[in-house]
Amino acid sequence: MKTLLLSIVICISIFSFSQTPYYDALKLKSFVNPYGKIVVAGKTADTLKTILISYNYVKGMNNFIDQFSSDGQGFSSNREHFVPLEVNSFISSINGIEVTSLADGFSKFIVKRTKQELSTAFFERFKDDLNDVRYKNLKLIFPQTFRTLSAIDNEIYMFDLYIQTLRESFEKDLKSLPANLPWLIDNNSDYFDHRKELKAELQTAFYIARSIQDNKHPGEMIEKYNVDDLNNLPNMKAAFQTLQLFSTSLKSNNDSSYWVSENEIKILCKDTTLLNLYLGLVLQRAKNESINFVIEGKIINLANEINNSHFVKLKINNYISYISTISSKAQSIDKKIIVLKKEKNDSVLLENYYTVISSSIDLMKYAVQTDKLPGLETVNIEKSTLPYFELAQTASDIVIDVHRGNYSLAIVNVSYIARSIDSTNSDVAQKLLKYGSFMAAVANAKNSDQVTNAIEAIALPAGSSRIKRESRSNVSLNAYCGFYGGKNIAGDWSTGLTAPIGIVASRGIYKHTSLSVFFSIIDLGAPVAFRFSNNSDSIPAIKLVDIISPGLFVSWGIRKCPLSINAGCQMTPSLTSVSTKGNTFGTKSLRVTLGLLVDLPLLNLYNKSK
Repeated sequence: MKTLLLSIVICISIFSFSQTPYYDALKLKSFVNPYGKIVVAGKTADTLKTILISYNYVKGMNNFIDQFSSDGQGFSSNREHFVPLEVNSFISSINGIEVTSLADGFSKFIVKRTKQELSTAFFERFKDDLNDVRYKNLKLIFPQTFRTLSAIDNEIYMFDLYIQTLRESFEKDLKSLPANLPWLIDNNSDYFDHRKELKAELQTAFYIARSIQDNKHPGEMIEKYNVDDLNNLPNMKAAFQTLQLFSTSLKSNNDSSYWVSENEIKILCKDTTLLNLYLGLVLQRAKNESINFVIEGKIINLANEINNSHFVKLKINNYISYISTISSKAQSIDKKIIVLKKEKNDSVLLENYYTVISSSIDLMKYAVQTDKLPGLETVNIEKSTLPYFELAQTASDIVIDVHRGNYSLAIVNVSYIARSIDSTNSDVAQKLLKYGSFMAAVANAKNSDQVTNAIEAIALPAGSSRIKRESRSNVSLNAYCGFYGGKNIAGDWSTGLTAPIGIVASRGIYKHTSLSVFFSIIDLGAPVAFRFSNNSDSIPAIKLVDIISPGLFVSWGIRKCPLSINAGCQMTPSLTSVSTKGNTFGTKSLRVTLGLLVDLPLLNLYNKSK
């Protein structure tokens, strides 16, 4: 920088002294008005300064030249007075330095470092949340990610180095979502001890999800369902027992289908003898299963109700209608499965199997509505069973979404299940959606740029920029970048992006926070704002004088966060905006300002640990 300044001063000097007093006098005379005075304004001021500074002119010390001034005391403009060459030539040469590359380089660096700080903060908070007992379910759903972040530990700021390992961890956890979800029940026993129905709903949902993964036939899935999970819900248990009773009673001895054919059901319903024998055997099974409903404290036994219906034709017709509808839905499922068996591609098989499961859930929804059966008209549990099948459908969606690689949709459904577990505390569901969506974006990224975009899209101010917070005292060259609101001394209010650079002296204080005094030297707010939205190779010329912005601030570093709150006053830079079409300038003014900024240490000058 010193070499550059010296070169510029020498060039100016050579240029200046290559002229002679005669020609310079002619130039000065061209500025004299009819009243014998030189009015200093606009381009006149710049030219006048260039000539007189080269002759070491000092106002009030040269009567020959002073007589042409309107006040007789030397030339001045509305903005500044000429000063001796020793000072003025140095300031002029400094102000005139073009710092476009330097300013743009710092702007790009600030943009990049701001994103890195926020990204590091995000990963730090992700790790902390996985370790937080309040969000222990996150660890259960993302176990491999938890292990990986724990292994990285304090080197989390080097997440770029570990991003491939993290990506593989994300993908493994996302693919394992259906298998990991049941751990929510197993590891929250105290919670579910007081929520028996919710536990049963989730167990049903996860059981169906596992059945999908195993390509289990819906009939077998119904048959193997563990009704003992419903022991604390007598009517719900009896409804699912009734479903199993009639589903298994129509089981076929033909290997090509699980249930008897549609023609066989028609014969059963029309042949009175056959129907009576069938219901008699169903009755015996009902006795063996002890299927009991409870209505207003009174126990109603299904076997007794079937037995009592023998003498009432209308009640027999109710059974015929119930059996026929179950059979019709079952036949539809069997036909779809026959088509599936012809499919040799396992991937397509699972994809199409989803339609079978949806039809099976519809069959179960109907079959558990036992109020359609004689003697059970008042046992209306449709509303009670609805959550079972809503969660079952959601769990089924998760399996298929994971199979398709639609991890984002799978996470939405997992979040829905998490919210259903505790609707009064949405924090876990929100964090699951936030972190899961990020993991899905990284896992689905096709290249490193997409991974970077995913990180930048999710990284919010939530982590740690810890140098100042963890040290007793620290002095550094520092940049800040963020948004401010302020009032100019001239009277107008302003808001925008600011990026001051200067020297900061800090002290770590209570609970990992810091208190700092920051002296700004320049402010790159305009070029940084340009670089946040534009990656163009070119940028309009910027001079040092355009970005000089001395100021004094008090800064409070927020706990475990790269953000600081800065309050102080600052001389605004004259450069107000940068665009590909050119720069925009404003009038310098003293501004009192308050800002929320990302703390970006550039170079430690002094540090003392606690």
